[in-house]
Amino acid sequence: MPAGTYGKRLPFANFGLDNSMWGPLLEKAWAKANVNYESIIGGRVFEGWDFLTSAPHQIIRLEYLSADALWDKVSGFDL
Repeated sequence: MPAGTYGKRLPFANFGLDNSMWGPLLEKAWAKANVNYESIIGGRVFEGWDFLTSAPHQIIRLEYLSADALWDKVSGFDL
């Protein structure tokens, strides 16, 4: 994974709060599948997850929902 100045931090994704590397590894895999990091600039997280897992997803535009409508939508996904 590319490292920033003197290899102290990653210039794109960050490590998780528990120092996990899933975010940077997912980003690296997605960048490799799309030739390089430059080609995924401005992408969305679900693109990488969809590519690796084929899991279903849905985009919810929060600015158009009230708190109650959002809760109804999210709780409807609970299995």
